[in-house]
Amino acid sequence: MPIGGQVQLRVYDIYAKEIATIINKAQDAGHYDIEFDGSDLPSGVYTYTLEVNGVTLSRSMVLVK
Repeated sequence: MPIGGQVQLRVYDIYAKEIATIINKAQDAGHYDIEFDGSDLPSGVYTYTLEVNGVTLSRSMVLVK
């Protein structure tokens, strides 16, 4: 992250239901590695959103077991 601020990282299923909130806290600028444990979820396509100071980035991911 180029700037620090309030960070929220959330995962959604294909029906836009929130599955998990991975991060919801203030963080400093810097590089972070996040691990997501989807072992209790079925294989499929999920969307994650990263919101920092009101700016949102959304991407899709595929979980394969």
